[in-house]
Amino acid sequence: MTTLVGVQGDGWCALGADSKASDVDGSYIYLKESKIFSNGSTLIAGSGAVRTLNLLQYGWTAPRYRGRTPEEYMTRYFIPFMRKKIVESGSEWQKDGEVAKFDNALLVAVKGKIFKISDDYSWETSLSRLYRGGSGGDYALGALVALDGENVKDSFQAELLIKQAISAAIECDLFSGGKIEVVVQRA
Repeated sequence: MTTLVGVQGDGWCALGADSKASDVDGSYIYLKESKIFSNGSTLIAGSGAVRTLNLLQYGWTAPRYRGRTPEEYMTRYFIPFMRKKIVESGSEWQKDGEVAKFDNALLVAVKGKIFKISDDYSWETSLSRLYRGGSGGDYALGALVALDGENVKDSFQAELLIKQAISAAIECDLFSGGKIEVVVQRA
């Protein structure tokens, strides 16, 4: 289930995650591998179905960066190539009358810019410059807002606030816990 947090800066971004993996039956483990990983020119933080995250980390290579902007790259290259891999693996599903989906929420950084990718393969960027995902994401976002995360001046301050926000989420969310990791990407 997970807590993911992102802070967008000017020419950089920071992604943070906890390290607890849990199942609906209440079982859990603390992961050896991070929920944040590099793949090509992207930095990916994921929550949801571990199978898809395994594929994105170890069974797929993100397309080489191309396009005029990070938005064009995400729309024309990253998401279509990622979806193709998810479909090939059998990890996509679709209910009658609904769009196709996968069981994950992702924060993906490219060229120092964060994109929130939803389970329907759409992407969004946040005016507040704060991002969240996973079962503890709302708690962490609330903490970031209370800590004035929208006005972070540099990546060092962002790292400290992300750790505080995820710590608050761990206190409130049964499905989050363990070691906190923060990774910074620069443009």
